[in-house]
Amino acid sequence: MKPKKQGQEQAMFNYLDANAKKIIKNVDVLSLILGSLVEDFKEMDEGQLKAYLTPIQNNVKNFSPQVQMQSTELFIGKNKCILDTLFAFNKGKQGALLVDIEMQSTNDYYMELRNVQYCTAVLAQSRFKKNRMDKLFVIWINMAPPHKDEGIIMVSAQARFDPQHQRYVKRRGLRKCPTSIIVNLYDIRKPRIDAIKSEKLDLIAVLSTIFSVTIDYKEKDAILKARGFHYDEKMRKEMEDMESWSRYIFNSMKPMMFEDAKKEVREQAWAEGMAEGMAEGREKGRKVGLKEGREVGLKEGRKVGLKEGREVGLKEGRAEGRLEGAMLLKKVNHLLAKGMSDEEILTSLPNVTVDFVKYARESYEEDHQL
Repeated sequence: MKPKKQGQEQAMFNYLDANAKKIIKNVDVLSLILGSLVEDFKEMDEGQLKAYLTPIQNNVKNFSPQVQMQSTELFIGKNKCILDTLFAFNKGKQGALLVDIEMQSTNDYYMELRNVQYCTAVLAQSRFKKNRMDKLFVIWINMAPPHKDEGIIMVSAQARFDPQHQRYVKRRGLRKCPTSIIVNLYDIRKPRIDAIKSEKLDLIAVLSTIFSVTIDYKEKDAILKARGFHYDEKMRKEMEDMESWSRYIFNSMKPMMFEDAKKEVREQAWAEGMAEGMAEGREKGRKVGLKEGREVGLKEGRKVGLKEGREVGLKEGRAEGRLEGAMLLKKVNHLLAKGMSDEEILTSLPNVTVDFVKYARESYEEDHQL
């Protein structure tokens, strides 16, 4: 990528990040995210959760009575992490719950590695006993995931696999470990409206719609209403203001998006071509093998068909889908072992040709050194 193009793309990503971080702090958006992903909030009704999410500025080491929200700088040695949106929920005697929500608009680095760094930074700066931290959630909203990951939510495991009973068992110790959740939206830079409308998860559909730079405000409003997502006038105004910016960004990013689209098409075509080619190759090979094994059984039948038939018979004696040639060879070998003549075998197996029996006998005698 040329420096000018790289700088332009980075500027677009910076705008997307800044705009997303502003919108993500809206109470309606937060209640959807936390109510969908965090067990502690799933049982709350919408009004109770929104009241609980009223932000209070506070220091990360001393939790507020309800919730704090800020962009917090944390350090690990000389390395600095700036958290996009940090919440600390005081649950009284039950302890405190810390939630960090991060926005991601580029796949220049692995989110999983960055997640480890952020979890470490939060834990290093938090005094567990003093503030009674009970749980840490780090939620990543990925706005530009690879095409194959779009619409997928990934959650770190909080259970141990019990091989004896073949199931996952929750462990109290693992409850204290950070929970990492990666929410892969539909790429907000690209036209994904059809995929968004057919998406089953409201969380994915709503966030993909809100942050999209290719869907105009009126269409966004219709999609969100159809999903039952309600928002206040402040957010409505922000979405209207976004429309002109989004159109400018979309037009500016078209060359980059065209290159990405060509890459996606190439990758999809390659994958489909590979699958189709393998399927056709297997089918053609099966037909050729059967035809040569049944009708000819000459050069390729003996060198390839009979050899492969023996290998298949030995390795996959009871497996389904064996070639008919291998099955016939096994039957002929069985009759040869009984000492039957060629004429007796042809009478017992009417589908077998004279040439097939002849070369099967030669192979059998060679194998048994007769």
